[in-house]
Formats: sequence, C-alpha cells, structure tokens
Amino acid sequence: MNIYPLDSYDKNFALKMSVGSIFWLVFLGRGLLIVPIHLYLEEQSVKAAEVFYATDLQLLCGLLLALPVLVLIVTWGARSPSSGDFFRIIWGHGRSILIFTATLNLPLVVWSTASRHNIPSSDIVQIVVALYCLIYVIRSKRLQDVFKSFPAQEPEKLE
Repeated sequence: MNIYPLDSYDKNFALKMSVGSIFWLVFLGRGLLIVPIHLYLEEQSVKAAEVFYATDLQLLCGLLLALPVLVLIVTWGARSPSSGDFFRIIWGHGRSILIFTATLNLPLVVWSTASRHNIPSSDIVQIVVALYCLIYVIRSKRLQDVFKSFPAQEPEKLE
C-alpha cells in the first residue's frame, strides 16, 4: 500500500475515498438516483430516465446494477473499528465489486444507445464515461488501497 498525505486518512487511520472514487460510485449507482426521479416526473408526463436508458427494461437493469454499489456505500458508512466481519469482507472485495459493476455497465450503456433510432450526443458521452469508469476502477492504485484499508478492530475488553 502506498503512503498518502496525512489528510487522506480518517480519524481511524483508514484511507478516505478520493473525490474521483466518489464520482464513480455515484455514476455506477445512478440507477438508484434515476428511478425515484423518473417515477416522480412520470406522473407529469416527463420521461427523465430516457436521458440515461432508452427503455424501462434498461432502467430496471440499471437499477439492479446499482444494488452492489448501494451495498458498498452502506459498508463505507459502517467502516469503523467496531465493524463486524461481514462489513470487513464486503469492503475487502469492494474493488472487485466495482470492476464487476463497471464491466456490466458498459454493455448496458451500449445496449441503451443501440436501442435508439437517433443517437444523441449524450449517449456517446455516456459510453466514453462508462469506458473511462471501467479503466479507472481497474487501474486506480488509490482505489485499490482504499479497499485494502479498514480500521483496525477494537481489542476485546478484558473482564
């Protein structure tokens, strides 16, 4: 694991997520953000999800693909010395989970783009961003180190 500046660590001396890593978490978890907005605006006859997904089936796939990201976000929030083995195991596999999610996200974005009659430039941007996301989660040393870093367990209290 690399050495990072002191402000890169939290109060438990675990490596913090970088701004870039947080951006990719939001990007890969966008299905969780889009569905409530889509449902709210659908009542007003606005199809907000069509910006990202061409069909409701693709929106559903995007939502399902965002669930592993949600698990990582919950685990990130639970990252503390008192966390149990479950959270430690999930966090230890976080990079693999993101690689899996980003790998499936790219064909979903291409499928959504190919489903349209006219391909808007926003879809081309989405493909490029999805490809860059995949490259980032595979190659980022900082992201790899973040998922190796978990606060040390609290010692058992002796009675």
